[in-house]
Amino acid sequence: MHTDKRKLLNTDKNESSHIIDEVASNDVVVSPLSVLDTPGSCPVGFTRPDSLRGLKNKPASDPIDIEPSEDDGVPLTTIHNLVGTCEIFSSVQPIDLDYVYHCLPNSYYNRQRFAAITIRVTSPVCTGLLFTSGKLVVTGSKSLIECNLAALKIVRSLERHIPHVSFTVRNAVIQNVVAHVVLPLKPGQKLNVDRLYGEHACNCTFQRNLFPGLIYRPDKSPVVLLCFSSAKIVITGGKKESDISNGWARLWPLIKQYIE
Repeated sequence: MHTDKRKLLNTDKNESSHIIDEVASNDVVVSPLSVLDTPGSCPVGFTRPDSLRGLKNKPASDPIDIEPSEDDGVPLTTIHNLVGTCEIFSSVQPIDLDYVYHCLPNSYYNRQRFAAITIRVTSPVCTGLLFTSGKLVVTGSKSLIECNLAALKIVRSLERHIPHVSFTVRNAVIQNVVAHVVLPLKPGQKLNVDRLYGEHACNCTFQRNLFPGLIYRPDKSPVVLLCFSSAKIVITGGKKESDISNGWARLWPLIKQYIE
């Protein structure tokens, strides 16, 4: 198994490039809702959903999400973790995680500690949690492309090391997007989380003695803020990447009032 692990690490970058080429080809589209459903010679392709056909003819007047920029005065956000889930279907159900663990490199499984097998992907750097039901949770990715790529690489690794069983992955969905932003402060300034809590107590959770961060849950907002007096803010709760940028752009005018 150690030899297989070394071979996997040596070929990982070449395989990532090959899969990215497949995803970027004309007859392949990355979709968060429809993932691999074609066994055989193309085990990692995303089929083009019918809803995306004729996209070039879509009227230019349709609304689109616009990424805020520093030119607008809104501090830019950085996504550092995207959690996605998908379903892996195999010709043998349920999936025998003990057998997968002994066949698959870069994996760890302890049934007494956790019900899923941990599968690590080196490029992109992500971690997959595979359950006997076939549910796969991918964490640590920075974008939907990386999340999908990690899921596809896990399926390809399963097919390579367990050739007598077929695997397909479907129904990829983003469950949570986590980002952070650092507010541009002048020397001596800070974010007054105490005043923010006092004026918006109905939407806040704050206990300084237990945790220095203030949790702010705005009404009708796709995101939740975790605010620190050091002007570092964690943004979470988004179901898509645009939720982070758009949600933060709407909350920034309120937050900047508490910079003192």
